[in-house]
Amino acid sequence: MTDLPEDDDKRLKRQAFNQLIALKAENQVRKRKALAAWQAQYHSLDDEARARVDEELRKKCDEIAAQFGKPQPYRKP
Repeated sequence: MTDLPEDDDKRLKRQAFNQLIALKAENQVRKRKALAAWQAQYHSLDDEARARVDEELRKKCDEIAAQFGKPQPYRKP
């Protein structure tokens, strides 16, 4: 038998879980703000600059897609 109450472990796990959820929420808010700032900057560009950004973004997306190869349908085992 121990001096500590049995539910202390549950309380610590719940506290850690709640901290994790709070960190996740903060991260989501930070990402939303960063995306909104990027979108505002993007929309403030003229058409020529926006086309250059689109081209660079397309190149990066193509590089990432090349790493994963051609998509294949999921087959159930």
